[in-house]
Amino acid sequence: MPALLFRDEAVAAFDKPVGLTTIPGRRPGEPCLRDLAEAALGTRVFIVHRLDRETSGLVLFALSAAAHRALCGAFEHREVDKRYLAWVAPAPAAAEGRLEQRLAPARRGFMRLARPGEAGPVAITAWRRLAPLAEGALLEVRPETGRTHQIRLQLAEAGCPIVGEPHYHGPGGLPARAAPRLFLHAFRLALRHPVTGAPLTLEAPPPPELAPP
Repeated sequence: MPALLFRDEAVAAFDKPVGLTTIPGRRPGEPCLRDLAEAALGTRVFIVHRLDRETSGLVLFALSAAAHRALCGAFEHREVDKRYLAWVAPAPAAAEGRLEQRLAPARRGFMRLARPGEAGPVAITAWRRLAPLAEGALLEVRPETGRTHQIRLQLAEAGCPIVGEPHYHGPGGLPARAAPRLFLHAFRLALRHPVTGAPLTLEAPPPPELAPP
């Protein structure tokens, strides 16, 4: 059962494991975090945001329609500070960076960089190097937008794909390194509480491989 990290009258946060979808997927009868959360809490939950099946970490649910409206507005207006940990290989040459690119749909469910002059939503991802790791580095990643697969795609295209990345390999076309999972973890959300307006910071402990030294 995914770990419950926080609950009050308006919101609940869970630590989603790798391999679990946030909402029902294409496989009939497959469990998803939403259904498991409702079973654990004994009440309906409202979807606010999602994580990919391959990504672990913090997922926030609203517990009322009013909290849902407020949280969806906060995410839409970029009022939520989202932080991820990523193990990339090779390590980027710079200590930090910011990627701003237009994305376009590729094969079903995947994205690519838009071609020059092609329309598409802008994806913005900031990152900074935290520490060296085997064959690469640990990054703290802050997506300023919420596009599908933006962190995975943009880091790969920047030449430092996430270790264990099964789909996005960048210009080299090869996986960063064989690994049992995608080493991308959503570890922190900072926002205003949807009812009280008070600052709220939530964290999901990183897996051992991604724990900052």
